[in-house]
Amino acid sequence: MKKAFFNPCKILFLTGMAVLMLISHPTMAQRDTSAPQTVTIISEFKPEIKPPAKINLSGAALPPDTGKLVRPYRVPVQNLIYAYQPVSLAPITYSQDSNESQGAHYLAKAGFGNLRTPYFSGAARWGESGDPLLANVYTSYISSKGKVKNQDYSLLDLKAKASYFLDDYEAYAGVNFSRHQFYQYGYNHTLNDFAKQDINQLFNELNLSVGGRNIAKNAWGLDFNPNIAVSIFAKKDSLTENTLHVNLPVEKSITDKISAKVEVDLDNTRYHTLGYYQGDFAIKNNVFRFHPSAKYTGKSFRLNIGAQAIKSFLTWNWLPDITAELPVPKTKFIAQLGWVGTVQKNTIRNLSAINPYINTLPYQFNTLEKELYGGVKTTIGKHASFSCKASFIQYKDFQFFINDTSVTNGGRGFLTSNEPNLYNFRIHGDVSYFLQDKFILTGSVNINAYTGMKANLHAWHTVPVECNVNVKWHLNPKLLIRSNFYFFGGGHYIETGNISGTYNGGADWSLGADYKINSRFGAFIDVNNIFGKKYERWHNYPVYGINALAGVSFRF
Repeated sequence: MKKAFFNPCKILFLTGMAVLMLISHPTMAQRDTSAPQTVTIISEFKPEIKPPAKINLSGAALPPDTGKLVRPYRVPVQNLIYAYQPVSLAPITYSQDSNESQGAHYLAKAGFGNLRTPYFSGAARWGESGDPLLANVYTSYISSKGKVKNQDYSLLDLKAKASYFLDDYEAYAGVNFSRHQFYQYGYNHTLNDFAKQDINQLFNELNLSVGGRNIAKNAWGLDFNPNIAVSIFAKKDSLTENTLHVNLPVEKSITDKISAKVEVDLDNTRYHTLGYYQGDFAIKNNVFRFHPSAKYTGKSFRLNIGAQAIKSFLTWNWLPDITAELPVPKTKFIAQLGWVGTVQKNTIRNLSAINPYINTLPYQFNTLEKELYGGVKTTIGKHASFSCKASFIQYKDFQFFINDTSVTNGGRGFLTSNEPNLYNFRIHGDVSYFLQDKFILTGSVNINAYTGMKANLHAWHTVPVECNVNVKWHLNPKLLIRSNFYFFGGGHYIETGNISGTYNGGADWSLGADYKINSRFGAFIDVNNIFGKKYERWHNYPVYGINALAGVSFRF
């Protein structure tokens, strides 16, 4: 029998399910289809990756330091350069232009004067600051012919120096050659007539030097500067004088204020006369010096304590080396105290540099000097300084210049007269004013009172007072004015027959100017002895009257 197509149970199950669907969704039959369906977006989604967290490595700020450490500071004045130079005793002098070659590698000056005076000077330098090799060469020549017979002279100088720099050391060497010619014209031209070759004072010198020093602190904390110099000096057909000079200084800084120094100095001279009318003489003039010292350099107090053991002509002597500087309380003055000594080798080379009319001598003495002094120095404002010093000086074997009054010499030349013991009370003062590099004024005065002579009646050819004033004034960047004034008091001399006489003092005023035309060319003029006084620094040797020199300069 076939099953019925409609099963009552199945129909009942389907009917129940339909009723449940109608109950659970009643709104489906009431949906409004008049408006289109829309979707409203409440917020926009943006994908984003957050930065990772980092560790803060910065420390917290330190609390502020409210304490103030104030250290004393003194602004230095603008007068740290002292340009004092010994006064030249040549019949006529033209000052060398210092620092003129700065900024230029080559400099040349040439001019001519009224006393048939040709003049030339030149300078050259190689290397700049910081280069391993620096070299400088300088040359100059000048000559004049005066109105007095044989009142002639000529000066030729050649100088060269080079330095080679390593990391911590400097090696240097130099060579100098000079040819200085004078004539002994200081005789009575009415009674005597000497041949020019007989009164010729021709001095030739060749000097070689070499040395080295450290320019940075080494592992031992030592500063050293060993150097050697060889000098070959000769007077035409009269003498030869050869010198070997070895200097070995070593200094060690113990602290930033205390240092110790030892210096060994060897100065050996061989002197030999040629054709001397009383027979030739050979002299050994050797000086050995051992000089230990200690120095303290404080903020306002300086002290140096040392001594010198000196062997001269086989005789040992000692010389002091004690100096001190200390401030005077409640003032700007600094007191200066000292007891110092030095040795002066009276070789013909050194004596002729003072008096070029000296004769050939068959002897030599060295002068030992001890000076006890006290004084003060101070600064005035920001640009000026002043110092004054009183000294008591003791000399042993001091050499006076005296005229050779022998019949054959006629008083034209000079000898030296030895004074075994001599004393001098000296007052020295100097003042300077520096206004940057635009205006520079320096002046000095010396007053001497020689006493205690036993072998000599007077202090022959010394000056009781001398004064020297120098001025440099840059009126504008192109014009420089230079001026020098020198004054000295008269002294004593010996006439023929051992008669004592006195000579008057003298005053010499010189004026010069340098004009810069452009960066390469310039012009200069010098007028010397403007007063026109033919004074005598050495008896029987009047200087030239007024004389002038003008020329041009070239630099590149």
